[in-house]
Order: sequence, then C-alpha cells, then structure tokens
Amino acid sequence: MGLDGVEIIMSLEETFGLELSDEETGNCHTAGDITRLIQSKLNVDQGQSACLSQAAFHLCRKSYLDLWGGNRNDFRLGTPLRTLFPREGRRDA
Repeated sequence: MGLDGVEIIMSLEETFGLELSDEETGNCHTAGDITRLIQSKLNVDQGQSACLSQAAFHLCRKSYLDLWGGNRNDFRLGTPLRTLFPREGRRDA
C-alpha cells in the first residue's frame, strides 16, 4: 500500500477510534471490503444495525472525497479500490 493508502487508513482509524492492521487492510479490495472491516471492528451486526453500517459507509466515502475529490457516485460498495485510486496520478493527488 502506498503513502496515499496509509493516509486513508490513518484517517479511518482516527474517525472510528480503532486500529487496522496491515494484514487486515491488505485484504481489502473494494469500498465494501473497507466498510465491512470497520463494521467487524465495531462489532456491528448488519442485520440489526443498518443505520450504523450506512453511517460507516458514508464516513468512508466522505474521507475519500475529502482526500481525492471526484464524484461521490463513483464510491460504491462494489467499486474496486484500484478504480478509486488508480496507480497513475496517485502521488500527484
């Protein structure tokens, strides 16, 4: 994971008050993966707390938009992270 990815993870850790290991985040390939990881760390049961899971998704999306800009509709649960953070231009962004 590059410096930009580390900054995003640090922002998520600060926002949610938790720690995410390199191994955990290394297995995340979509925005939905990140959202589910955060939910698991917060012990969120998707069946019972849809509101909290929705809030987690929106906070992840807000962090993305704050750091990268772009269109909020591009950030969806199934969007591959490589699409959100293409190799070319990562350092410039």
